Amino acid sequence: MATPTLFTASGTLTPYAFRCGYIETDQRTGLVVWWQHCAYHVTGWLGSDPGSVYVRKACRTLTEARKLARFPYSLPLS
Repeated sequence: MATPTLFTASGTLTPYAFRCGYIETDQRTGLVVWWQHCAYHVTGWLGSDPGSVYVRKACRTLTEARKLARFPYSLPLS
């Protein structure tokens, strides 16, 4: 039986690692991705001035969550 791994070849966390409680922080934006209640969550502040925007979104897939964490300004206004 194969042993589950925590990191991919590119150094990012695997879905198994997220389910074990690990979190991933995007180095450019500072947004955090984690797994809770059958969804990937992205949260954090964009900017450090008084007009900062707080991002909080639940995503169904890890790919969607990572895209949001890397490119938060592509988030639809809803």
